[in-house]
Amino acid sequence: MYQLKVNESNQQPRERLRQFGPETLSNQELLAILLRTGLKDKPVLALADHILKKIPSLGIFSQLSLAELEQLTGIGSVKAVEIKAMIEFSKRIFQSQYQFEDKIKSSQQLAKRLIYQIGFHKQEHLLAIYLDSQNRIIEEKVIFKGTVTKSIA
Repeated sequence: MYQLKVNESNQQPRERLRQFGPETLSNQELLAILLRTGLKDKPVLALADHILKKIPSLGIFSQLSLAELEQLTGIGSVKAVEIKAMIEFSKRIFQSQYQFEDKIKSSQQLAKRLIYQIGFHKQEHLLAIYLDSQNRIIEEKVIFKGTVTKSIA
């Protein structure tokens, strides 16, 4: 009887994700899953690789506008909207982990909370956090929004 051997490297990203989990996939494979389709002359994995090479870092990827995303080869208006929605959804997931904790237990916890809350903004924010005697948050208030590089208070 014959046995069919499956080579992992020949599997498509969706199948690899199902079999091995999302953390085992490369950035290229994850982007290929989001893109779903390639171009006539470029398979989806090659397209994902091309897009990632055009962008200096993944952090900058989240800051691209819809128009900037649409300028990338292989990303039209629909895919740009889907990518922006995915990025915003992931931000909200991270923010929700720290949003409802009303007691500040450590400076590290506060730092993580603020990174998830305002770390995605392109401009600087001066934020005041008012605490009671048990370190519970009474109020958070944005005092000033600055420019990309400075905040004058």
